[in-house]
Amino acid sequence: MTAHGKNILFQHASAAELAGGAVLFTGNSGAGKTTVMRLIAQTGRRVFGDELAVCTREADGSWLLAAMGSTRDGELERATNHVPRPVALIVHLRRHLDIGFAIHPCPPMESVVLGYQSIMATGQHDPAVRASRFRTFSDFARSVPSVILDFSLNADFLPALEKRVAGGQDHGN
Repeated sequence: MTAHGKNILFQHASAAELAGGAVLFTGNSGAGKTTVMRLIAQTGRRVFGDELAVCTREADGSWLLAAMGSTRDGELERATNHVPRPVALIVHLRRHLDIGFAIHPCPPMESVVLGYQSIMATGQHDPAVRASRFRTFSDFARSVPSVILDFSLNADFLPALEKRVAGGQDHGN
């Protein structure tokens, strides 16, 4: 899907700024996208939104979180606290734990499979539209590092994700 010569991707995701980059949190309904945003907000970090991420591919091939939408009283509205940031990491939320957290590597093709379901747009009945969206998302998921996160109801996982965004490799505990 393109808009004004750039690839654009609409994804059902929440997003926050960690270590200067945009981190997208994806997962099935009930996976914890909104819960994770609440946990992150409680630490004083910037939360961009909890419903719709609009990502654009820039001329250099990188991806930018260009806009965010959030739900308020059942309505989708543009998030006003969003500042465009490079997409630094995709976090696929998997399961809730009683304590602690675990961060698992997510190879690019697994990220494609896990994240494709979270693309938002109409026209999914058209095979050409589906193919185009799959190609765009495939490029996105292969261009942006991703992990799988199992978490409990605290923000203990944030330093490990920030380390990944900053270029380190912390696999959790």
